[in-house]
Amino acid sequence: CIKSGRVDVERINKVGEKEHLITLSAPDIVCDVLGHLEGCGLSSSTGPTSGLDEEGSKIGSSVSIVAAANSTELFEIQVDFMSRIFRSEPELCERFFKQIARILSHLIRNQNDQRKHKNLRAMLGSDPKETENEVDYDGRFRKRFGIRETSEVAIKEYSCLLKPNNLKAKMYISQNYLCFFSDIFKIKKKIVRSFKDILSVSLSDLDLIITLKNGKKPRTARFQNQIEAEEANEVIENILERMREQEISNSNNSSTPSPLVARETNSELLRRRKSVKLSDHLLSSKDWQLLLNGAKIIQFHEGDIILKDNEDNQKLYQITKGSVAIKKMLNGTEVQLSRLEVKDIFGEISIIEGQPTCASIVAEGDVELHVIEGYFLRLVFDVYPGLAGRFYLYLASILAKRFKRLVDKR
Repeated sequence: CIKSGRVDVERINKVGEKEHLITLSAPDIVCDVLGHLEGCGLSSSTGPTSGLDEEGSKIGSSVSIVAAANSTELFEIQVDFMSRIFRSEPELCERFFKQIARILSHLIRNQNDQRKHKNLRAMLGSDPKETENEVDYDGRFRKRFGIRETSEVAIKEYSCLLKPNNLKAKMYISQNYLCFFSDIFKIKKKIVRSFKDILSVSLSDLDLIITLKNGKKPRTARFQNQIEAEEANEVIENILERMREQEISNSNNSSTPSPLVARETNSELLRRRKSVKLSDHLLSSKDWQLLLNGAKIIQFHEGDIILKDNEDNQKLYQITKGSVAIKKMLNGTEVQLSRLEVKDIFGEISIIEGQPTCASIVAEGDVELHVIEGYFLRLVFDVYPGLAGRFYLYLASILAKRFKRLVDKR
């Protein structure tokens, strides 16, 4: 995430010249997730595609990120930390990968229309009211607790009782702070604890016990149910573990410990980072079965128009037989942009953006499709919250692959 300044997204074109694609500025997202989407597409045993192009090159290698201002600062979030948070926070996982998928879908639309976007806000394609509400919520959170870092957002909010007086309060977890707020008979109480000041957390029945450093008196928050208590405990433990790893890494870089200690520490960090990755959030065979339960099969013949350009669409299509051409009118001439075959999907950009289609889909010969209605996806996601994040990660990996192909053709 950009803290200050600007960055340019660039590529080297086929004739070896540097080509500018887009400029991003604070507080936009500079996402290296594309490089980690390798392998996050589905194998033939669980789904239609892989995260690599035909030559097997990494998706993330298509573009370079270059500082465009002298004072550019970025926040860096490690992928292993994100993955651990996503395990306990399915809603956050869904929002993150849906955002990435939106960015990629707009980049693809940009390539197809042969236009250049100038900032990420125009690319997101999100509901303005939804975005405004999220910004207002996080802004109120920072203002309430006097947090100056504009990048700080509330990851999770819980209702609890603060012991020993059983004071009814709200608990907020952000990237760097654990906060409590109570407002009883207009008497407001605020508690802000940096995770750097927290030694550990533990559970005793419904009580979350927060042990502080320097021998300070522990804090105890009682939750309404076991699920929320365990969830909050896991989220905080993930954050504390990541901070401990960062401290070890910084210590190794700034000092010269004994070779044995350094070797053991680095080995442990490497083991942990290899064991937690974005591919841990792939769609499973069971997930696909849930999705396909709501699918219907439709058939088309040579030249049939399956979708028209600028047509309202809230359906996801997967080709089970034949192939289709993606076509668009450019400067008065119909141009074939690409071709999709068995196991490929389309219609995902309209679902992600909630906007009309950006090209026409035409059958090449006899074609058979699986079709899943958008409303069915939403119903399934409501019943199985973790499925949404895995689904949008899948779509992001497909879109990343497609974007790389489009960029490489320029």
